[in-house]
Amino acid sequence: MKDRLTRYGYSQFFKDSFSNLKNSSLVPARVVAVNKHNYLAFCNKGEFIAELPGRTLHKAGSTAEHPCAGDFVALDFSKSAERPIIREVLPRKSRFARLVGGKRKEEQVLAANIDILFIVQGLDRDFNIRRLERYVIQSHEFGCEPVIILNKKDLCDDTKERAEEVSSLLRGIKVFAVSAKEDEGLDDIQALLYEGITAALVGSSGTGKSTILNILADDEDLQLIGEELMPWEKGRHTTVRRELFVLPSGAVIIDTPGIREIQLIDSENGISKTFPEIDELVHLCKFSDCKHDAEPGCAVAEAVKTGKIEESRVASWRKLSAELAQKRNKGNRWAELRKKEQSRKTLRQSGRKQLL
Repeated sequence: MKDRLTRYGYSQFFKDSFSNLKNSSLVPARVVAVNKHNYLAFCNKGEFIAELPGRTLHKAGSTAEHPCAGDFVALDFSKSAERPIIREVLPRKSRFARLVGGKRKEEQVLAANIDILFIVQGLDRDFNIRRLERYVIQSHEFGCEPVIILNKKDLCDDTKERAEEVSSLLRGIKVFAVSAKEDEGLDDIQALLYEGITAALVGSSGTGKSTILNILADDEDLQLIGEELMPWEKGRHTTVRRELFVLPSGAVIIDTPGIREIQLIDSENGISKTFPEIDELVHLCKFSDCKHDAEPGCAVAEAVKTGKIEESRVASWRKLSAELAQKRNKGNRWAELRKKEQSRKTLRQSGRKQLL
């Protein structure tokens, strides 16, 4: 009999990771949905609401390694059949995350083990090519293949021009202009979804992610049904959590809540992959500390001058690179302050011990 978990993307990569665990009584599962500290997980036994051990929940530090939709985990049923404990999160092949929090930004993983990241943007007031660049950079950084869906073509008079603009500035990225409302243009997207593939939908609120999902699933009420099945939520009509669905094609897709803004997270590799032709040129500049602006012998400036690269694309690359450098410097300063504070704390404790 076929492993039921295989339908949820349980490939050999994860089977090998699970087989390396020392506890043979654990059961492999995939996280379907997350609500605070509760995790809906599917395994060969069925669906269960799972929990993390108390010590993990209250452990100080980042929650980026906590389970999220799409994660494969190891469940322990020894305590209670109704609330199994998540003992392990298997290594991730990829992820998509954002920054949340106050002054100290923290990474929040929205979806894990994604092959294709569908970046959905409306061809209405939501259209913003700079935001698309950020999504693509993060997608490359976290190991996903970015695919852009420009939705609401029924509300746009220059769909072709905008799609061409996106394709020109984000080279090598698949771009699809669709109308989810009229179920137009989604066949090409369906062709990318087959058994063994995990995809995720990301974008701002109101871009039509859930409508697209319902069409791909051939179920116009999918989101409503899914919400009614969740034990912790009832009757909501917009996506408020990350949730995983198995499509008729055999692919798995994760729907996510709307993201208001997308900030770069450790994206040096992502920027290089998003602007490969510029990344190749920076190593050809005359000076190693070239700012790639108006310095003599700058290969990037020369490429703009000769028309080899669009000036707008280079301007965007400069801005994003500068933003990343600023974040890195700020992070280094914060780490240095933490180090000094820890040193002062150690000295104070040492002084008190000597007095005693």
